Amino acid sequence: MRRRRSETEYAGKEDGQSTTKLKRMMVAEEEGRQQTALEVEGQRECSRANQWLIGAARERRRGKEAREQCHRPPAL
Repeated sequence: MRRRRSETEYAGKEDGQSTTKLKRMMVAEEEGRQQTALEVEGQRECSRANQWLIGAARERRRGKEAREQCHRPPAL
């Protein structure tokens, strides 16, 4: 029983590459695209989290400075 060849297999034969190598390269390229997309999304999430943490730290610092102002003895 013979199966039809896909276009990628024909392209591989024309270039002289083995079809499995060509398919592996295509899969690796596609996975690479997915990986970079995930990395970009991860960086965005990380950036959002960092911005939130920086903001929270600023708020804590402001609160601490305000409390210190209240409890300082008056300057003579």
